[in-house]
Amino acid sequence: MIIAVTGTKGGTGKTTISTNIAIGLMQQGKSVSIIDTDEGQFSVLDWSSNRPEELPTVSVLKVPTEKIGAMAREQAKHYDVVILDGRATQTEGTDRLSAAADIIIVPVKPSEFDIRAFEKYFERYKTVKAISDDVGKKIEAFALRSDVKKGTKGEKELVELLEFIKEQNPGKLRTFETTIYDREIYKQCAGYGTGVAEENNKAAKQEMGQLINEIISIINEF
Repeated sequence: MIIAVTGTKGGTGKTTISTNIAIGLMQQGKSVSIIDTDEGQFSVLDWSSNRPEELPTVSVLKVPTEKIGAMAREQAKHYDVVILDGRATQTEGTDRLSAAADIIIVPVKPSEFDIRAFEKYFERYKTVKAISDDVGKKIEAFALRSDVKKGTKGEKELVELLEFIKEQNPGKLRTFETTIYDREIYKQCAGYGTGVAEENNKAAKQEMGQLINEIISIINEF
């Protein structure tokens, strides 16, 4: 199973989501590899280099975008789940990443800029999905509310907007029930080389555990 975490805007939490999904799935007994395609930053590699030796090793590879499809398919022969950590661009590279995946996760923050970026990505995704449907390859895109301040007007408006987009595009977009809230522990884990499932923040562990359960249910649909 190949999962892409992608979008057209930076700062939405793509790498945070990628690394935490990897840890969560590993704790559920899945073998996981992360492919870091963010050329110039390779944030997942930085995260991995900080990982404590006593914790389970996470397979991380850096791969140029033009080779992402072949490498993802190769890694999928050896791992239960391959996670593609995508670079934020409105280019062919984003389309390649989407086309290589089975499941696409697009983190969206409750801001005007992030919502506009999501809408631009979604237009690109619809083209990729149409091509994939023509060749009989199933791909599913999921919006994930990310870095949200709990109980705010922005949270409510983001939920409503994503539901509106979903209703206007039947069968092309799904949304996670889980919301990833703005918590300091996520930023700390980026520096520690860990996932929130390995830390002691109960609220963060609970919401990430809910997301992992949703992802496993989606995987079982394929």
